[in-house]
Amino acid sequence: MIFDNFSNAQFAVLGATFAIAIIMGLVANKTSFCTRGAVADWVNHGQKNRMRSWLLAMAVAIVGVVVMEASGIASFNHTLPPYRGSNFAWLEYLSGGFLFGVGMTFANGCGNRTLVRIGGGNLKSLIVISMIGITAYFMITPFPGTDKTLYSEIFYHWTSKASVTLASEQDLASLISSHLGGSVMLLRTVIGIVLASAIGVYVFKSAEFRKSSDHVLAGLVIGVTVFATWYITSAMVTIISDGDPYSWAEYASIDSWDMLEDDSDARPRDVGIQSLSFVSTVAQTLRFGLHQFNTIYATVGVMALWRYGGTWCYFGIVYLVNAISKI
Repeated sequence: MIFDNFSNAQFAVLGATFAIAIIMGLVANKTSFCTRGAVADWVNHGQKNRMRSWLLAMAVAIVGVVVMEASGIASFNHTLPPYRGSNFAWLEYLSGGFLFGVGMTFANGCGNRTLVRIGGGNLKSLIVISMIGITAYFMITPFPGTDKTLYSEIFYHWTSKASVTLASEQDLASLISSHLGGSVMLLRTVIGIVLASAIGVYVFKSAEFRKSSDHVLAGLVIGVTVFATWYITSAMVTIISDGDPYSWAEYASIDSWDMLEDDSDARPRDVGIQSLSFVSTVAQTLRFGLHQFNTIYATVGVMALWRYGGTWCYFGIVYLVNAISKI
């Protein structure tokens, strides 16, 4: 899709994300797709179908991303967040994963499942998503009147000491290439296909899983929605400016835009190559409300969260955070 201005391209990207996210929400609701549920079924009942469904979604998404990058459709070296950066913050990853797991257990569901339940009017999930939104928001946004965030005050001073600056990007293909040589792109393709194939073999060797249409549907469709969103934000639209073609993410990063010459604050937030997530989206939606639903704060994350019909709860969260900021 080719556009001659960013506004129309932005509308197309956000609209396509919304449509994809609705599909994901419907399937997740129908099939009870949930990371925490998958682990709980396996540990508590020895039932692996939901775990296999989760792994299938991963395999499908991996294949989609590998094919897009290997064919030159898109590059994922610079994403939001920067997954392939050279700063390997391993302690942050482990600590975050552990805390997220504990949180999922207490909340009785992952972020995805919590959003689904909100769409159905579950009050417990409303409290959970409120806490997720406020915490995620202040992890990266300074407290009123300060330059301090939750991250800088609680985590940075000890997790940063364990971070390692690598000589290459931190994905496995880049690490292998930097030590043994070889084409990074070829290695990414081979590793991705081998990993996805191994997951696929494990998933489909279960006759019980193969007979479970809901779980197979969940894995396939949710995997497709993940890489479809990667495609939407990386390659779906092209913006022509002064005869030069730009992707949606590229155009947002150039030093000046024709449409923004008189208002640098009007630059839309969080424009970049990205896919669906379930925590940052909550923080972005909260920010959207706090800024009186200014369209420059309408992001891919906001569109992704709205898929579950639970955004009505954010009116209450907006008032709560405003009240906190006035204390």
